[in-house]
Amino acid sequence: MPYWTNFAKIGNPNGGNSPKWPVYDPNRNELIEFQSEGTAVGKPDPKKAKLDLIEKAVTSGNLH
Repeated sequence: MPYWTNFAKIGNPNGGNSPKWPVYDPNRNELIEFQSEGTAVGKPDPKKAKLDLIEKAVTSGNLH
């Protein structure tokens, strides 16, 4: 909830004691995983390789 509150107030989800929400960088493709105990952890996107392959197929026009 603090991320949404900060974003609504100041346009930036970071602040307080919450883990830093990284700025999106397509070269790093980090995600924030919200865990059941209420913590948040930054980590690499586990689906990046598959999504990159799909994007390459779509942009090349080779969908067959």
